[in-house]
Formats: sequence, structure tokens, C-alpha cells
Amino acid sequence: GLVAYVLYPGLSTGDPFSLFTAQAAWGRAFVPLGGIALGLWSAVQGAFELLVPGIGRSSASFAHGVSPELISLRDIAMLGFLAGGIWLCHEAARRLQPAYAAYAVCGFALPLSVPAGSFPLMSLLRFEFVIFPLWIALALWAHERRRVRQILWLFGALLAIVSALFAGWGLAP
Repeated sequence: GLVAYVLYPGLSTGDPFSLFTAQAAWGRAFVPLGGIALGLWSAVQGAFELLVPGIGRSSASFAHGVSPELISLRDIAMLGFLAGGIWLCHEAARRLQPAYAAYAVCGFALPLSVPAGSFPLMSLLRFEFVIFPLWIALALWAHERRRVRQILWLFGALLAIVSALFAGWGLAP
């Protein structure tokens, strides 16, 4: 297993440990749970940018001609997904067996521990959506409170918004 993951890159690229350093190419660094504080700071900057336009981040931090307002909204929305993920981890710990809760916490801690420099919560949605105990906990919560229909409408609307942004190359969450 691990020998093959080290042996193949070593033979093909000359760097057997590239498996452990590849995240640097994406501007990521290992900071245990650092994405929480950095994501919060990024959302605060985004809110400040929306309230006081022109003051905040430099124009160099905006890539591919995406408007500063859209970047700010993205950062605030990602903080919302972070808060939702933390809440769902709590619900998983409360409602499910300890192994499921541990899986959820470990799966959620991974993207939060390798934040990207200018976008600390990059790819959080992709990582969060495959942590199945979170969704089991959400389903149990929604069923218990008779909120299944509202949850389905919410996620349908979010899917449409994110799909439109991605298809228009506005931003990739």
C-alpha cells in the first residue's frame, strides 16, 4: 500500500515524498484546524468589503476577473457551510454511534487543517458533502422536526445557485 504510493512517485518524478508535499502547489500548508480561524477572518474581510466598498483586500487577490463582491459573498457563504458542518458534527455525535461521529469529525478536520493561502475554505463543500454521517444526522434531525421538505427545497436551491456559478465560471465553490 504505502510503499507503492512512495515508490511510484519516486520512480516517475524522482521525489518519493511528493505525496506529502503536493498540497504546496495549491498554496496550501498544514495548520491543524487553521481553516477555522482563517475562514472566519476571510468572512469578516468579505463582510467589511461589502459594507465599505474599496477598502479591504487588494485587487491582486481577485483572480480571473471575478468581482470583489462575488468573492466576498463566497467567503461569507463558506463560513456558513463551516458553521453548518460544525453543527452537523455535533448532531452526529449526539445521534449516532461514536465511530460515525469520529469519522465525521476526522473527515471534516482534514480540509480545515490544510487551508489555502488566499481562500482558506477552498473545497470545503466537496469534502463536506461526502462525509455521510453528517447527512445521516441531518436526515434524522429533519425527520424528527418534520422539516424534510424545507431541507430538500434548501438544498435544491443551493444546487441551482452553485451550478450556475460554476457553469458560468463565476467561481468554483
